[in-house]
Amino acid sequence: RLALKRLIDVSMGILTPLSEQLTKPLSHAIVLVNLVELATGAHKLLQK
Repeated sequence: RLALKRLIDVSMGILTPLSEQLTKPLSHAIVLVNLVELATGAHKLLQK
C-alpha cells in the first residue's frame, strides 16, 4: 500500500477494482468497474 501511494505521488496512475476502492480507498486512483457493478449502481457508493 505504501508503494502504491508513492506511485501516486509521482503521478503514476493506479488502477483499482471497485470492491477494493470501496473498502480501502486510494485518492486519485482510477477505478475499474464491470458491467454488473455499473448496472446495479454500485459505482454510486464511491466518494467524490
